[in-house]
Amino acid sequence: MTVVAAVYLLQEIVMIADTRIWWDVNRPPEDKLIKLYRLQGFGKPAVVGFAGRVDSAADVLKSVKAKCEAYRGRPALSSLKEHLRKWIEEVTVGLDRDQRRLKFVLCGLEPKGHLAVVHNGKKVRSLPLPETHVYEFTVVKRTGEVTVERIQRVVEVIGSGRCHSRQIASKVSSLMKWGIRHSQRRPARAVVLGEALASVFYDARDDKVGGPFQVLRIAPEDVYSYWVWPPGTKSRDVVVREEPDRLVLSNRDSEQDYVLYPIWQLRGTEARMAEARA
Repeated sequence: MTVVAAVYLLQEIVMIADTRIWWDVNRPPEDKLIKLYRLQGFGKPAVVGFAGRVDSAADVLKSVKAKCEAYRGRPALSSLKEHLRKWIEEVTVGLDRDQRRLKFVLCGLEPKGHLAVVHNGKKVRSLPLPETHVYEFTVVKRTGEVTVERIQRVVEVIGSGRCHSRQIASKVSSLMKWGIRHSQRRPARAVVLGEALASVFYDARDDKVGGPFQVLRIAPEDVYSYWVWPPGTKSRDVVVREEPDRLVLSNRDSEQDYVLYPIWQLRGTEARMAEARA
């Protein structure tokens, strides 16, 4: 099972996902899958995440990755949303009904204008005020067609973790204003949100979601990546080592390393068995 959360904050979006996957066979869950991916080549910050069957999502995201690499242009996010819907549907209409348990979420920012900061009646500075785009894609099991909904809520959760949406929203609301006046604190706020979300599942004793949590901060100028340890880890330090086709996360106070794979690098037999149930 899985959780992918999109949190809208002034001037940015924070996306958070766990790394746990469950298996169709009698095998314990493993924390090894990257579930959030930046869409490259469009000249603006945009990220897609998924929840559902891993084998089906692997087919979709491999195809989307190839389409993105071949695409030439800088479409508005409202147009990119339509491209993504068609690219997903091209794959899902050919899947069996039980393979269509899939949801995707697309988050991005579009330049819109600027917000004036006024002090004592005088404008002291100007901040970019982007337009936020959050779209949820649902695969219709009967036909494989894909529906799209634009999300206006501050917090959107897909996957099995959705049952904890109320607790997640409560955590987020208590942190909304933290660091809002200090741009240098915004990266820390993204990490704090990741830790707060991880604590929701820890407190609920929900082992269907777990592992290190991936945090992507979508800002007007770029997408920034962070990782958060599960609650109970002694040190918050995260050492990220990039290796060919995988990431290795380590902690100075833990003997365990986490080896994480992008979905298209899961071995074929594993991808066929794996299911991150939505």
